[in-house]
Amino acid sequence: MKYVFKEIVIPAGADKFVFFLAPFLSMVLALFAFVAIPFDEGWVMANINVGILFIFAASSLEVYGVIMGGWASNSKYPFLSAIRAAAQMISYEVSLGLIIIGIIISTGSMNLTAIVEAQRGDYGLLNWYFLPHFPMVILFFISALAETNRPPFDLAEAGPSWLQAS
Repeated sequence: MKYVFKEIVIPAGADKFVFFLAPFLSMVLALFAFVAIPFDEGWVMANINVGILFIFAASSLEVYGVIMGGWASNSKYPFLSAIRAAAQMISYEVSLGLIIIGIIISTGSMNLTAIVEAQRGDYGLLNWYFLPHFPMVILFFISALAETNRPPFDLAEAGPSWLQAS
């Protein structure tokens, strides 16, 4: 709620249309990925056969919102920072995609409903794919943490401070 009522500060030379479009685009694409996620049996907006591919495509397009945000300021330094952040987002999405391939191979489908149904069985949690793919669960967690730019993967923001210390 704080950000809704906060004063909007627009840089002097900014392209106003792109400045407002960039966060809107990022938010819409983030919510757009939820279309293919099944929340319960029959509770999915689009039960498509390539659900995982759809989610990766929608999340990969969020890079454009970051680049547009850097471009909108009409300054080279924010634009270079946006390019660096976009490159970091793309690099971790590659590792996330390679990790998900194990689940696709185990299930034999990219449909998210079929993946959930394949984990149903008599043994409860023991039927879930996190046990046979446990090393990939750890790598997935690390890659997802890195994608969000949280410590210790926030070097793009921490760069100038450790450069000044030396």
